[in-house]
Amino acid sequence: MGVAASAEERWAFAEMGLTVEPVSTQALNDGLDLEDLDALYVSSGLSWRELDHQARVELKSFVRDGGGLVGRGQVGADLNEALGLLDVTPVTGRSDANGVVRVDNDTASPVAGAAPPHTFVYSPLWFTDLGREVRADQRFSAEPVVSGHWRPDPDGRGGPDSAAGQAVVVSGESAGGSRVVLLGSEPLFRAHPKGQYALVARSLLWAGTTSP
Repeated sequence: MGVAASAEERWAFAEMGLTVEPVSTQALNDGLDLEDLDALYVSSGLSWRELDHQARVELKSFVRDGGGLVGRGQVGADLNEALGLLDVTPVTGRSDANGVVRVDNDTASPVAGAAPPHTFVYSPLWFTDLGREVRADQRFSAEPVVSGHWRPDPDGRGGPDSAAGQAVVVSGESAGGSRVVLLGSEPLFRAHPKGQYALVARSLLWAGTTSP
């Protein structure tokens, strides 16, 4: 799989025993070939706006040929939108919010069905206006905050009350056949929340598997 992510997230993948191909804006502009990869994990270091024409063609070809995408945070959501994959609207929470939060998992989800009832957020993101092909794998609970720092912005938006009940993990299959998972949480934050590693691994396994 290919990974465009922070050093801490790459370290977490190594802890999981996964060998990854580093991906970045520069690597794609330099001609990186994605053909041998099953899935991409993207959370930082990859900007659609900074990709040249051929690099954009390479990414479009990757998902058109069934390559999966696991996108985390705003960078992942932006790439999903640029590639026209899942029909969702990302909503940003307060940028300095962080902490442990309660979530409700879809027990039938191959991504979050076995996930724990808590996750970690930093600059939380959630998804609204889900298209018909999009599954809400994990939602913020009615009273999300367990511990940490998460208050609304001065205008009253972006707080836990706004996020309550909203989807924080979504997945689905794009019109072109690519499987996509979007994460609004920080399941690999500084490689600390090891109870969340399995959520990311299941996301990559599902996204990287060709649908029957």
